[in-house]
Amino acid sequence: MYAIAELLEIPDWNDPKLERIEVFDSLEEALSRSDELLDLYHEEYGEDYYERANSKNMFAYAGNSDVTWRLYISEIKTK
Repeated sequence: MYAIAELLEIPDWNDPKLERIEVFDSLEEALSRSDELLDLYHEEYGEDYYERANSKNMFAYAGNSDVTWRLYISEIKTK
């Protein structure tokens, strides 16, 4: 299983805002959701700079001069 944590940083805020945590059965599902959320960020804030998550780097990042978006993917180890 894999979890994603999505954070949004806006200059007027003291701390990043946790937008969501979601859990998926596979890495492919988590990566797909990461891409969907990155596309939503682009629609809302523009497309100045970004990096998509992948199986080797499970971190996505997007930013413009005001708002920074980050998404982390982590494997959940179960017994």
